[in-house]
Amino acid sequence: MRLTPAEVLTLSGLFELAQSDREATRQRLAEHTGLWREEVAAASASLARGGWLDPRQLRLTLPGLCLAAAIAPRARQLRGARRLAA
Repeated sequence: MRLTPAEVLTLSGLFELAQSDREATRQRLAEHTGLWREEVAAASASLARGGWLDPRQLRLTLPGLCLAAAIAPRARQLRGARRLAA
């Protein structure tokens, strides 16, 4: 399975919001990840099709939680690269 950068950031953002006990909304996720809301929506739809998140509640599934924890280092790299590009 190959994840796009937007999918990686969306998974990681959902994981981090859950850790901080903050409700995930597309707007909050966009602000947290630096993605456009449209990018978050597209990434969320793709991740839902893969079974990584529940689209009704915008929450990670158990497999999605495991994947988000595993890709945390990649998400940090992507965030750093996005900040440098901005």
